[in-house]
Amino acid sequence: MKFHFSCSSLLPAITVLEDQLAKFDISFRRHDDGYLETNQDIPEAYRSRIQDSLEKYSIRIIDDERECLVQRIKNILFEIVYSKKQPQTTLSSYLADRLGYSYGFLSGIFAAQTFCSIEQYVIMIKTERAKRLIIEDEISLKEISDLLAYSSLGHFSKQFKKCTGITLSEFRKIIIRRKNGDN
Repeated sequence: MKFHFSCSSLLPAITVLEDQLAKFDISFRRHDDGYLETNQDIPEAYRSRIQDSLEKYSIRIIDDERECLVQRIKNILFEIVYSKKQPQTTLSSYLADRLGYSYGFLSGIFAAQTFCSIEQYVIMIKTERAKRLIIEDEISLKEISDLLAYSSLGHFSKQFKKCTGITLSEFRKIIIRRKNGDN
């Protein structure tokens, strides 16, 4: 049986996964959009040993093709949000071209599996990245807005508040107070 693997964070998890598969002497193929596929059928008993070894790293085996496709979409979305280089086309065209399916098909499967739209998921990823950048306190809110490819700081701030319930400025003030020990 061939299967795919799901990881919560791409780069470190892929490295761990490759190391673990090497320990089991399992050959695999790494795909551009951040997933691995085994090159051989693996007996069920052996598979459970592999799953147990991966569990402590929050990596799991995916059997369902739809779930695998959703994970591939998530990987691409993370890649886009964390990359310095943005796609030159719309997100819908980029995903469709990259995965070889219509955007309507991808969007439908994604929503059915995650209970949110691809666009909502991108906003959540951007919000989490913004939080990390604010906590690191290395760049201004405007620079964060630009880095995350928002058209304006105002638009970014509205989406951040919609997602978190507080404004960017309020979040930054909370972080500053915590760093200063002023809970």
